[in-house]
Amino acid sequence: MAPDEIACEISNDGIFLLDGGALIHKVRWVQGESFAETMSRYLRYVRKYGVCNVVFDGYDKTGVTKDHEHQRRMMAKKVCANIKVSEDNPAPSNQAAFLSNDFNKSQFVKLLSEYLIADGHKVNNCEEDADSTIAKEALELSKEHDCVNVIADDTDVFVMLVHHLDEEMGELLFTSEKAGKTWRLQDVVSSLDPILKKHLLFLHTWCGCDTTSAIYGHGKTSFIKKFLKSTKLKNLSDLFYDPWATRDEISDAGERMFVAMYGGSIETLEKLRLIYPF
Repeated sequence: MAPDEIACEISNDGIFLLDGGALIHKVRWVQGESFAETMSRYLRYVRKYGVCNVVFDGYDKTGVTKDHEHQRRMMAKKVCANIKVSEDNPAPSNQAAFLSNDFNKSQFVKLLSEYLIADGHKVNNCEEDADSTIAKEALELSKEHDCVNVIADDTDVFVMLVHHLDEEMGELLFTSEKAGKTWRLQDVVSSLDPILKKHLLFLHTWCGCDTTSAIYGHGKTSFIKKFLKSTKLKNLSDLFYDPWATRDEISDAGERMFVAMYGGSIETLEKLRLIYPF
């Protein structure tokens, strides 16, 4: 898939669904302004799309799939102390440090949500990661509306939308403000090998996403090329989509996938299992 070839102009028609996790970083804070003034900046920013649906991540719950990713981002930035978020208090000048603290971010999102709702927008505050909720809402809305435009910079959301898109849905657009482009997902799907679309979620997850690590020595492109040529790998992928597959079957499929990726043989795997039965 070549994204540059299927990008289209950003449209202001239809329903807009915004990724709140990306939104909070889009508006630049001004030193000396209060949180109330900062909220007004966000409202002006969102209004360029009209009335929107905004979905925020949850930051209060621990033990979720993206904990390690949040920790990695915190380690990469200067983290500030807990700060009380109220309308009259001044917003910190170091926006990135403030937002790297989940306690601060949770308070900020709560206040921003109140402002957005009062301004007529629909807000969904998730308990955990918002990616699947954004994709689900977009797909549901596309069944009821002629055009839905998802404003996000997250590849996970893009992949889920492409995988689940079907012919009964209205026009579905994906806009990355970071890239400055909009893609019509119907065009993306038509450019894909049907086998690739079928196994897209597995391939994206297996090769590394927000909740899984990349496979050593295998980039996405090289693995996908190998995958499309192998019936064995496709059959193993099918097991990961089977709702009735047991934990042992999934574990076995994963081991066989690794062996096949690195040019090993199933016979070698069976020998290793005899040596290391656990």
